[in-house]
Amino acid sequence: MARVDLPALLLWGESDRIVTPAYGAAYAAAFGDAQLEIIPEAGHLPQVEQPGATFALIDTYMRQTSRQTSAATVKAQ
Repeated sequence: MARVDLPALLLWGESDRIVTPAYGAAYAAAFGDAQLEIIPEAGHLPQVEQPGATFALIDTYMRQTSRQTSAATVKAQ
């Protein structure tokens, strides 16, 4: 995973009893550039259990990543 050079967002349910948030942290650490977000009051399916929180995190992440990419492109020129 460390060879993945694109930013990655990992979303994890705080109450996931199948794959715990601790596993999510270890998984995120394996990527070269990952951000882990824990979604409160969600289990294994945060996109179903907490869709508003899930999509808000995705939206925020996409906006931040887009700004960073745009700034890096301008700087490179």
